[in-house]
Amino acid sequence: MNDRNTGGYRFGDWVFDLQRGALIAGSGSARPESLDSRLVAVLNCLLTHPGQILSHAELLALAWPDRVVTRDSLTTAIHQLRQRLGDSADRPVYIRTEARRGYRWICPVERLRPARQRWMPRLAAGIAAGFLVVAIAGVTVAKSLAPQPITMLPAIVGADNAVEQPLRDGLHAVVLDHLISQFPGRVQVDSEPLTRGLVIETHWAHCDRNGPVLLARIRQSDGQKYLWSAAYPVNLSPQTPSLARRLASDVISALDRLS
Repeated sequence: MNDRNTGGYRFGDWVFDLQRGALIAGSGSARPESLDSRLVAVLNCLLTHPGQILSHAELLALAWPDRVVTRDSLTTAIHQLRQRLGDSADRPVYIRTEARRGYRWICPVERLRPARQRWMPRLAAGIAAGFLVVAIAGVTVAKSLAPQPITMLPAIVGADNAVEQPLRDGLHAVVLDHLISQFPGRVQVDSEPLTRGLVIETHWAHCDRNGPVLLARIRQSDGQKYLWSAAYPVNLSPQTPSLARRLASDVISALDRLS
């Protein structure tokens, strides 16, 4: 198997085939070992944040954005991943437990990107037909490259909290101002999804005793598949403007890539 034909990661003695949700030992010629969706989600989160401590709340929010799961589910998933990788909590090579904080991926990671598909269009029969095909294709490409509308939905709140309400409103306003400045004429606030375009959702969750976690996600308006997501621990302190700037910067960068 040529692991560069499929998107994934190389680390240590393993290749993680993200598209197939499988681990391949050695150089990539061994038979893939399929992982269930839980392990794929957790492993992908760790590999996309190498060297970074991810709290239990962040991992729960990133790995299971559409489900309510307990910390026991995360503990079990980490244990099973270590078994598959031949890792251990006592002498970790890949996943280190940070006491009372979360988990950290400690092995160097190489991102493997899919090989670009090469294709050669067939020539249309006749010069006139060829010009017609090119003209139609040009119109289609121009439409597909048109900037997509952007909608920012009101925050979803797991449990209402009067102390957090000003913070939620302030974050929403700051991020919205940045978006309007960066994407003039494309941004609107709406409680209903658009027929087309990108939708930004923010979800305030209380996953553990460390306080609230802000989950930000971007999806297409006509589906529930998330194109980007990130989780941010919320510190209820005067330093919250830095969180707003960070969130705005991350969302704008993601929109730039997706638009």
